[in-house]
Amino acid sequence: MKNYFVILPHAGAIRSNYNKIERYVSKNYEVVYIDYSSCVNGCSNNFCEVLKSVRQYLSKAIVRKNAEVVFFAHSMGSCILQTLEYDLVEEYFVKLFIHSDGDVIANIKDSNFRNMSQ
Repeated sequence: MKNYFVILPHAGAIRSNYNKIERYVSKNYEVVYIDYSSCVNGCSNNFCEVLKSVRQYLSKAIVRKNAEVVFFAHSMGSCILQTLEYDLVEEYFVKLFIHSDGDVIANIKDSNFRNMSQ
């Protein structure tokens, strides 16, 4: 049974931009790539709706709830991940949050779980 490696890419990303990462981690992880164009159902102009859609997508993609999950986020994906971190820790067995080239969102109130990934 493989664990999960979730990729939250930058805005307008093409999946092939993350091929090297996917190839490397696919030996030990089932890769879940968040394709915003297919998971946000045309609601990309509302950040709250994007967050809701990403959560729904993850709930369908991560079917083994006891598996370890690593979240990798880049740029805009990092903003999304920071916003969802507290909820994700509550729902999944999160092994690690990885942020690549993303700003820390200072005004998120999340019981300091976000600070763990800085």
